[in-house]
Amino acid sequence: MPAPRVGVALAMLSWTCWTAAHLFGWFGSGWFPVRHPGRPPRENVRRLSCNIQRPLQTLEFREVGSKSEALGSDIRLPHCGVNSERQLDSRTVLGPVAAVSAGGRHTCAVRSDGQLLCFGRNEHGQCHVPTDLGPVVAVAAGAYHTCEVRSDGQLVCFGRNEHGQCDVPTDLGPVVAVAAGAYHTCAVRSDGQLVCFGCNDDGQCDVPTDFGPVVAVAAGSFHTCAVRSDGQLVCFGLNVHGQCDVPTDSGPAVAVAARGCHTCAVRSDGQLVCFGWNDDGQCGVPTDFGPPVVAVAAGCFHTCAVRSDGQLVCFGLNIHGQCDVPTDFGPVVAVAAGGCHTCAVRSDGQLVCFGMNEHGQCEVPLELGTSLS
Repeated sequence: MPAPRVGVALAMLSWTCWTAAHLFGWFGSGWFPVRHPGRPPRENVRRLSCNIQRPLQTLEFREVGSKSEALGSDIRLPHCGVNSERQLDSRTVLGPVAAVSAGGRHTCAVRSDGQLLCFGRNEHGQCHVPTDLGPVVAVAAGAYHTCEVRSDGQLVCFGRNEHGQCDVPTDLGPVVAVAAGAYHTCAVRSDGQLVCFGCNDDGQCDVPTDFGPVVAVAAGSFHTCAVRSDGQLVCFGLNVHGQCDVPTDSGPAVAVAARGCHTCAVRSDGQLVCFGWNDDGQCGVPTDFGPPVVAVAAGCFHTCAVRSDGQLVCFGLNIHGQCDVPTDFGPVVAVAAGGCHTCAVRSDGQLVCFGMNEHGQCEVPLELGTSLS
């Protein structure tokens, strides 16, 4: 049987379904990963804002074997973020970039030459890219781990591994797509079979036995969603907020993104459908959204989508500017959404990130781009 076309929904996971109230504020030096949401008091949350537009940092969603085209324009990155010593360099852009994925507090990008670079929080080695990887064609960043697919189809994962989320099965075979959750990983083999491994406390790795070939996969914090070859969207795992309750009008689906406790899918007609936890409006798709959607990324509490005209639209929680899409950004071809940051790839291959930057997850390395100055 020929290998199915696989839509890579690199929807990077938030590892909790609620706002993490850390002693030092949002996304500080630690987490309280409570499984069942209980919204913390707003007074425990540091509200940070800048009176300038931040460039975006988003998650890539693209279809393997396809190519998006659009016109791009340059943009400068303002100095804005959480940590004044780790802000974006206004002269720095990333490019050319072929793929990008945003994790909880780290970002990974694949250059056009197949080199993988990761930056941001690295206490578990989630940014320590193995030196002998070879060319990379796809990447997925989870909460504290990273997985990538090499050009020969081999899946390699590194970072936090106490639940086996980095223990790639020896009999997995060639992989064409990968998604990383909070503590689990899912991969689509070249024959369309979906395989998940790692933490399975909520059934997020229990792939239905009669599932059939898969063409797209996304991993939420503790749930998994996949699109079958017939366009049917199926979700399994933690469902406390309805993130696995697929609406009857959601198909046929061609793309899926999941994070935290919500899920978004793109129908074959380009309509975006989101369901699950919606306290911050992350499932509130604008009624005047405009042209059809061609790519979607789900962040911790926000959602970003790329329209067919290349415009990026983000909605949901915006406490760190993760939804402040620059007005003069230009057409976008790929997007990725992390914990509280967003990254997007422009048509010229430049990567731009905006939102929370406490751990340098928005600091695009100089070797990945060129200077606009």
